[in-house]
Amino acid sequence: MARLQARPDLPLWVGFGVYTLACFLLFTWIRFPYDALRPRMENALARNLGLEVSLGHVRPSLTGGLVVEGVRMHENPVAKKVSISPRPWEAFRGVVGLGFRAELASGSLEGRARIPYRKGSRPLDVVLDMREMDLAAFGEVFPPATRPKGSVSGEIRLAAVGGAIDRSAGSVNLSWKKGSIPLNMPSLPFDALVFETLDLEGGIQGGQLTLDRGEFTGEFSGTFTGSVRLGKDARRTRLNITGEINIPDSVRASLGPAAPPPGQAAKFSL
Repeated sequence: MARLQARPDLPLWVGFGVYTLACFLLFTWIRFPYDALRPRMENALARNLGLEVSLGHVRPSLTGGLVVEGVRMHENPVAKKVSISPRPWEAFRGVVGLGFRAELASGSLEGRARIPYRKGSRPLDVVLDMREMDLAAFGEVFPPATRPKGSVSGEIRLAAVGGAIDRSAGSVNLSWKKGSIPLNMPSLPFDALVFETLDLEGGIQGGQLTLDRGEFTGEFSGTFTGSVRLGKDARRTRLNITGEINIPDSVRASLGPAAPPPGQAAKFSL
């Protein structure tokens, strides 16, 4: 009787090959020198924001993304940690999908971005979800005399054709607490509008934010509507806002004859 020749266990060898490849990819992912990418990331952020940006240690995350340990703007701490994770299923839409979460010095910021493969083929789509985000961390974005204060919660949705802010559309729904907005108007006896809460709802079309509803309460209270022309440089933002404001008695006395009668709101425009 002829002897049967032993056949190798093909599934075992295939499994071993797959295991070896997976280990190689995992080792490469973990040991890749991600800090070498940091200068390019800093330069890209600085070019788009017009500010000096410094990033901390960059390392891989277990979700297949990256973690940046610390972000600074002009040496001002902005975030303790930023996590970025890929969304590979977005490739079927013809875009690069990313999810992100930033643990700020106070509060958090998370959201997603859809970046088109080819510029102009689809709009850049961004959603931001803010929770008790302290505006002090982003003070460097604004000129020293116009830096707002307070914490903001809410959502911003923005779709920008070609990434251009002046060709964007979207919506804004924000709640601003314990804040202040510098006015820089020498004719007024107060330097800033101080409030306990400010609720704002609006829509964005063609790079213009239309304020459908604005209401604030606190030392000053009132309502407003209007529009804000957005631009790449926040320093060149143009306002067209009108509303009514209830002025506290301490400020009303300093206005003299120009003060509105007690119990009557004063009209304003910016």
